[in-house]
Amino acid sequence: MTVKMLHPRRDDGHYMYFIEPSHYDLERGYRVSVVIEGRLGYFPTGGDNTKPDYWGHDLEKAKILAVKRNKDMLGLTDADMARILLSSCPGRHVKEGPN
Repeated sequence: MTVKMLHPRRDDGHYMYFIEPSHYDLERGYRVSVVIEGRLGYFPTGGDNTKPDYWGHDLEKAKILAVKRNKDMLGLTDADMARILLSSCPGRHVKEGPN
């Protein structure tokens, strides 16, 4: 599944930009993905007649740009980004047993 547009619908909830290191294209660089709070996994941009977004060939610069856009464009804090990212991970609903 890919994200049809760079900005998911408002009713999708909070989301953030994310750079997955394995999504690298030799000609275009690192492909941007979107993580949507509470939805398992991440979604590479592009698809359905929309071109994917790529943020350069330097992984660290691409990650810095993702954080900057998350903060400046989406108004997210570091805590917000951590919460959104963790909510997309497998096992997030596992309950801890008694110690």
